[in-house]
Amino acid sequence: MTEAVIYKSESRGKTELDWLTSYHSFSFGDYVDLKRKGWGDLRVINDDFIAPGKGFERHPHWNFEIITYLIDGALDHKDSESNEYTIHSDDVQRIS
Repeated sequence: MTEAVIYKSESRGKTELDWLTSYHSFSFGDYVDLKRKGWGDLRVINDDFIAPGKGFERHPHWNFEIITYLIDGALDHKDSESNEYTIHSDDVQRIS
């Protein structure tokens, strides 16, 4: 296994939209760092801050396991297969 490398949080990539601020531990979206393409099978660790009443459009997730831990507030999830649910502070959501 590859030796662990510690990256300080302030060195992470950042995306800012009018409704979303996201910090990326690995290359994701418009943030590309060829030295940070993931760790083993793990490809994405993001901290997302979503404006109240806003969010992602419906979209599919192919070939991914997604785990969401909500720190504060509530988050509605509506996926491309018509599943709809809300997670709340301290909830964990797993999408397969």
